[in-house]
Amino acid sequence: MHKGTGSLLEVARRCDVSQSTVSRVLNNSTHGRFSVSPEVRAKILGVAAALNYRPNMAARNLTISKTHLVAVLGLSEFWSDHVGPIEEAVGAVAKSLDVAGYEICIQIMSPRHGAFDLPPLRVDGILAIAPQSPAVLEPLEQSRIPYVSMDGVVGPRGAQVLPGDADGTQKALQHLFDLGHRRIAYFDNPDTTDMHLSVFVRREAFHKYSRELGVESSNLSLPRLASGQPWAPIYEPFLRQAVIEGEA
Repeated sequence: MHKGTGSLLEVARRCDVSQSTVSRVLNNSTHGRFSVSPEVRAKILGVAAALNYRPNMAARNLTISKTHLVAVLGLSEFWSDHVGPIEEAVGAVAKSLDVAGYEICIQIMSPRHGAFDLPPLRVDGILAIAPQSPAVLEPLEQSRIPYVSMDGVVGPRGAQVLPGDADGTQKALQHLFDLGHRRIAYFDNPDTTDMHLSVFVRREAFHKYSRELGVESSNLSLPRLASGQPWAPIYEPFLRQAVIEGEA
């Protein structure tokens, strides 16, 4: 069994065709007057699969106008076992792009680069994950590469996809209202130093829809934490105590 990776030259030699013919068949090219018989095409694809042929991405990018490659920028970690809505959304994007004949590459930038600096490979488009300010998108704005901001801010040249945070907040309030609750408190991370766009959206939606429903918006007395003390382990016990006090 062949365990290595075959070269374009080896595929061409075994099929008795030129390397350019192999390249065009593997890239499904129909440019110009290029044509090849179904038998030759099938043979090239079969030999390439048998040799485990993989195209040289750098060389491929130099010779074609379209790379059919989309870069995902803004993911700073890959060692976490957490899979949240962002990861699920990127997975859904990858499936949709695959149907359209595109591949994705997830770029984890080294610390010396910005999270949204242009990737070293040529790409046809960029998916920017949760950018927090227009300034970090400047490299994308200055390029001619189309980009989409997912769950974050966007610049004049980009497009934006946002989750339904406002709609979800409205539905949560309506659900509590339908259960008979009329005193409802809202609590989010009180650390205002680096808040995500969705925090503002949900907060504004809560105040808007609570007024429309005539719900009394209760204020929570937040505990004072020491500098640098994380909120994560305090969330659940604090909320449980707030509910007990509210029912008293």
